[in-house]
Parts: sequence; structure tokens; C-alpha cells
Amino acid sequence: MPVVQTREVAVDQEEQFDALMVEWEKEADELKCHIYVLVQGAKDADGASWCGDCVTAEPVIFAALAQLKEDVMLVECPVGRNKYKGIECADGACYLNKGSKHPYKTHKELGLTAVPTLFRWAKGKAVSKLVEGHCSDPAAVAAFFQNESALPAVRTPGCPRSSLRTAECEAVLGAGVLNLIVLVLS
Repeated sequence: MPVVQTREVAVDQEEQFDALMVEWEKEADELKCHIYVLVQGAKDADGASWCGDCVTAEPVIFAALAQLKEDVMLVECPVGRNKYKGIECADGACYLNKGSKHPYKTHKELGLTAVPTLFRWAKGKAVSKLVEGHCSDPAAVAAFFQNESALPAVRTPGCPRSSLRTAECEAVLGAGVLNLIVLVLS
């Protein structure tokens, strides 16, 4: 039975995330385990998340983790609905601030486009990811954990590898056109 070490990080700045990941990556190296980062909707006091896909994905992800034969470290990154969506509230009124960006959306490695997103982290980088509804697909999650090296980099025709993260390519990938999105970022 694997040991799943869980860490939770809620940050307001990219630098906070980076500093914690450096620390935890050293610890994972000592323990000889892989690091995964799960960005999902924050939970309220009753344990309910605002993110429907996250509610569906969480038990699938944790069931797949329990099936692993190796120890892993899972870094959970809860994101609040309003901050993630750029909604600001003051004096009883809320409005959408289109210029507001969550730090995980602007982070050079995470480049978050949807929640939940599950990343594999190695050597200071997100080396692969599973996005949104694909996180609730048991076969996709199991394959992601068990044999990532066998999964190809998925890209849309016309999107060269070097431009996987361009807005045009992200728009197509984010539209759910593909059955399985596992991006190998280099």
C-alpha cells in the first residue's frame, strides 16, 4: 500500500507557490517519491466545493492514488470561486473584473485553464497535466498515475509542440475536442 503524503497550499502570489514547491521537492527527493499537484475548487465549512467537476473528480483521483504501488506526495491547491473567476465584491455588490488573474492562471509552469487540473511535478516544472472532466475519468487518471511515459503528448493538428500553450491552441484544447488531454510540457 502506498503512502500518500498530502500538503495543502493556498497562495496569493506565484512566488509563494514556487518557494513551497522547492521545499517539498527536496523532501520528495529524499523520500524518493513523485510529486503531483491538484488544483481544485476550494471547499466550504461543510466540505462542499463550488466546482462540480472537482466534486466528481476528487474520489476518482484518490481511488487511483490508493492503487499505486509507490509513495507519492500530493500538493492540493484549493482555489476560491470568486478569485478564480475574477469576481470582486465590495459593499454588497459583486462585479467581474476581467483584468483580474488568479496566480495559478498566470504561473509560468501551471498556466491553469480549468479546475480541476492534476499536474505531475518534477525538477521545478509541471511535466504533464490532466485537465477538468478528464480528471473524473478513472481510466485516464489511472493511466496518468501508472504509466505516464506511455502516454503521448496530445496536440491539436496545426499546433506545433513549441506553441502548445498559445491562446489559439489552448482554446481548441480547452474546448474538450480531444478524448484525453495529457500535455507533456518541455
